[in-house]
Amino acid sequence: LVADKKNVTLSAYYQEWKERRKGIVKPATEYTQERRFKKIEPELGYMKLVKIERRHVFKLQQTLKSELTTSGTNLIITLLHSILQSAADDGIIPRNPSDGVKALKRTEDKAAENIHRPLSEYEVKTFFKYASDSWYYDFFRFLIQTGMRSGEAAALQWNDIDFKSGVIHITKTLTRVSNNEFTIGEPKTTGSIRDIPLTDSVKDILK
Repeated sequence: LVADKKNVTLSAYYQEWKERRKGIVKPATEYTQERRFKKIEPELGYMKLVKIERRHVFKLQQTLKSELTTSGTNLIITLLHSILQSAADDGIIPRNPSDGVKALKRTEDKAAENIHRPLSEYEVKTFFKYASDSWYYDFFRFLIQTGMRSGEAAALQWNDIDFKSGVIHITKTLTRVSNNEFTIGEPKTTGSIRDIPLTDSVKDILK
C-alpha cells in the first residue's frame, strides 16, 4: 500500500493499520474500533487518502452529530485522526487533514444527572416487580446488591468468591470481541481490580 501512495483508499489503508495493531491492543478494543470505522466508511472509505481534506472531516463530523451522541461522534473522529496520522507518518499524505477539527462540546445532560446515580427505592421496587419472571432475575439482584458491572459479574467463577474471608475478588471482565464471540480478560484499568464485601443477602443469591 505504501508503494501506491496516490491510489490507496482510506478503507484499504485502515485494513493495513488494523493488522499492525494486532497483539498490541485488546480484542475488545479491535471490535470497538471496527464498529466505529463502519460509521466512517460510507462517507470517506472509498476516497483516496491524498484526496481527503479537512472539509471532508468536518462534513463527517456534522453527519455523525445528527445521528449519534456528542461523545460517540468525538470517539469516531478521534479514531479517524489516529488512522490519518499513521498515514502521514508513513509518508502517504503530507499532513493529517483532521488536524484542527476540534471535538464537539457536550450538549447532553451530564451522566451524573441522568445515568450515574443510585436508583431510588421506588425505582428498585418497580424494576423488580416487572423483572420477577425474567431468567436474569437473580443476576439483576446480584448486580444491585454488589454494584458490579454486568461484565464483571458475568466473568465471575466460584474461586473468585471467598466465603471464608467474606469477600468477592473482582479481577477480570467479560467483553465482546465480535458479534457472536466474547472473551474473559483483565479489566481496562487497575482500579477495577478490587474486593467487594460478601453480605448475607449476596450469599443467599449465590446459593
